[in-house]
Amino acid sequence: MAGVCVNAGFYGMWRTFSLLGRPPGWLAGVLLLLAGFTALLGIAHAAVANRLPRVIAYSSVENSGLIIVGFGVALTGAAVRDQRLIAAGLLAATLQMIAHTAAKSLLFTASAGIEAAAGSDDLETLRGMGRRTPWSGTGLAIGSLTLAGLPPTAGFVSEWFLLESLMQQFRVPGLGYRLVLALAGAAVALTAGFAG
Repeated sequence: MAGVCVNAGFYGMWRTFSLLGRPPGWLAGVLLLLAGFTALLGIAHAAVANRLPRVIAYSSVENSGLIIVGFGVALTGAAVRDQRLIAAGLLAATLQMIAHTAAKSLLFTASAGIEAAAGSDDLETLRGMGRRTPWSGTGLAIGSLTLAGLPPTAGFVSEWFLLESLMQQFRVPGLGYRLVLALAGAAVALTAGFAG
């Protein structure tokens, strides 16, 4: 349910974006920087968490940041009146939403089976539980690989497309927009590295 409910808010942002028209440039810049920082902070917390539900929850923070980066790219495109950049940003955000929803649902289902078999949610206690619960272990592995954005999963495709949309800086006039897109791209690249 969390994987679906979180994305309902992003769908609301998407619909609101279509109603508001051209946003001010500073809004796109602030959104991109905050979203990149959120993704980086979320994955940093997930990397040091010692309980499986916390790792999954902080992964949602990371993916929320990545989705909002896609919306930030779309807002930048709207601010400079570039329809291709709007489309690239919204497509990247939508792909990230779909990958997040599928992987998060799989993770919650698989982790419930593993936690029930182990009687604990501590990561040290859960070592080797994939052998005792092969279906849950496989689901947890696939969901984790997808949320980490590793190939050949949908998470990899969505994060790659997000990075590609951020690298469209040459289409944007003005040093400010280019700098913000580059900083957000660096944050997303660092996030992908930590997640891997």
